[in-house]
Parts: sequence; structure tokens; C-alpha cells
Amino acid sequence: MGEVVRLNRRNQPGGSPAGSLRTLRGLTGKSPGQFAAAVADEAGEPLPASVYMAYEEGEPAPASILSAVRRVVARANIKMPTAGQYNVSESSESGSVGQPR
Repeated sequence: MGEVVRLNRRNQPGGSPAGSLRTLRGLTGKSPGQFAAAVADEAGEPLPASVYMAYEEGEPAPASILSAVRRVVARANIKMPTAGQYNVSESSESGSVGQPR
């Protein structure tokens, strides 16, 4: 069964949802720039990739951006790996959820 990633400030020490943002973006398969553009379109406000990356690194994101992230991810056609395809207990600095076996 897949891991539930809640997007709230309790996920990370210090109150930042940074790990959640990185994980959610990774699930969509989008680069930071692509994801920032999709979130900006959804939020109806500009979101340069550099600003989005600051949110991934721990800068607090506004509620409007967090809501837009939720909507972008909800619409993404995410295909979850089948058992044995990925090891979800491993993670990397790139923010991917797991490594192919």
C-alpha cells in the first residue's frame, strides 16, 4: 500500500512542509520548473521556480500555494508502482520516493 503524504506544517521539524512538497512533486514526475508553472497556473499567481525551490528547502509557503499544490497533485495521473517495482523505504537527496530495484 502507498504512503499517505499529508501536506501540513507538522510533517517537518520547524514547521515546514518542505519534505511533503518535494515528495508530492516527485510523484508527479515534474521538474521543479514544470511543477512551479503548474502550481502558478492553478493558484492564478506567479511562482518562479526559484521561489518554489525555496519552499522545498523550508521557506514557509503561503496557504494559496499549498492549496494549489494539493489541486495539481490531485489532478496528476500518478501511476503507483506495483509491489516489487520500487523500494519505498529508500530515499535520495533528489526527493524521489524510492529507487527502482
